Order: sequence, then C-alpha cells, then structure tokens
Amino acid sequence: MTRPNLPKEMTFLMIVNNDDVARFAYESGVTRLFVDLEYMGKDVRQKGLDTWKSRQTMQDVTRIREAVPEGHLLVRINPLHENTASELGEV
Repeated sequence: MTRPNLPKEMTFLMIVNNDDVARFAYESGVTRLFVDLEYMGKDVRQKGLDTWKSRQTMQDVTRIREAVPEGHLLVRINPLHENTASELGEV
C-alpha cells in the first residue's frame, strides 16, 4: 500500500470496525487503527453524554489486523479486573 508522506510529529488515530474503512484510513495516513474492546464502567463514566459506545470484539481485532497487516493497531481493553490477564492474553 502507498501512503502519503505526512509529518512524523503527527499521530492520527481512528476507531475502525470495517475492513475497507481500515484500509482506506491506513492508506490515507492514519497512524494507528483503534479497536475499542472496553465496556466495563463505560455507561457510568459517560452517563448523560452523547457518546458512541463501542461493542467491538476480539473477532474485530483479528479482522482489522488481517485487513491491514502492516498497520499499527491500538486495542483498548477494560480497566483492571479479575480477568485482565485473560483479556491481555487474547489481545
């Protein structure tokens, strides 16, 4: 894939859940493709806010990785809890 020559100081992130969008974003210069697995406590923390609440899964991580194998993935997991080690092992 060819990418634009963007300044090295700028980091672009994009939450993605679509293979074609992930490829397009990467080819357009997005530095990190972001998959958001966090859901614990999100409703309380964002209560009353007009925010997008992700329900992405490990299958989404795999799909985006396969769509853009050379891309840099950023995967957010849940806050520390009793199954954090298992979550990290999956990612």
